[in-house]
Amino acid sequence: GIAAKTFRADGTVLSYRAGKHFHWTEYPCESLPDLHKVLTAIEDRRDMFVIRGVPCDRGKPDQLVRRLKNGTEAAFKDVPRHWIMLDIDGVPTPTGVDPVSPAALDHVVGLLPAEFQGVSFVVQWSNSAGLKPGLIKVHLWYWLENPLGSTELRTWAKGLAPLIDPAPFSAVQPHYTARPIFDGLPDPVPVRTRLVSLKRASVRLVVQAVPKVPMATLPQAAGVPVARLPSGSRITDGREQWLLLERLRVLREERPSSFEEFATSVWAGFSASCETGGTGSSPNIHTAE
Repeated sequence: GIAAKTFRADGTVLSYRAGKHFHWTEYPCESLPDLHKVLTAIEDRRDMFVIRGVPCDRGKPDQLVRRLKNGTEAAFKDVPRHWIMLDIDGVPTPTGVDPVSPAALDHVVGLLPAEFQGVSFVVQWSNSAGLKPGLIKVHLWYWLENPLGSTELRTWAKGLAPLIDPAPFSAVQPHYTARPIFDGLPDPVPVRTRLVSLKRASVRLVVQAVPKVPMATLPQAAGVPVARLPSGSRITDGREQWLLLERLRVLREERPSSFEEFATSVWAGFSASCETGGTGSSPNIHTAE
């Protein structure tokens, strides 16, 4: 597979074609400079990308695995990480500013929360950077003082959408790091990855816990309120609507690369929240099939 976009002189654009099965490699990273070295080293490896997860079985690095985090074939699991990649995809440029210029970079960094101001980062211009006039497309890598997991970071990023895309905050979501391929075209960004050193080395990011949504505000299912068991732990009615919402969430946040991966993630989320057998409100039985 090819984990990079291809741009041709005739206007054709080939998207990422990373494939379904992978070998994994771990690189030690103890600081932002370490992370910069890794990103620079793999920039020309179009058969590689980064994920947040760690292998479930570290004893088998040569084994081909699928990029799954749920189900019996899960190969990766989420862990808290010190590093974070902010995917900024399509911020309008100020008038007269080149979308891959230092001024454009200063503009997007200035839009980030106060915790990120004055903190060193690695800038990595995305594959489409410089090809869409008026739009800034960039990945910003930071080092966190305290490691955070994907669920916490996704919750945090949703509050900053659409500035920051929450989709990368998943154990298996690709962070594409390879430079794109230009066939008959010049590369508008010859230097894609560099370290920007500022006053502080890391971000002190505190993610507030999200309160549970009151039942009165949950979506309705064909006019029937969503109901839970007396313990409040599992949904017993309104399950079909919840299943639809879980499908939409997986498509939006996890972006599965195959139907099998989509179905596995949906079932994992649904069965964790809902009763799968018949209930007093509904005789319907839900299965993975």
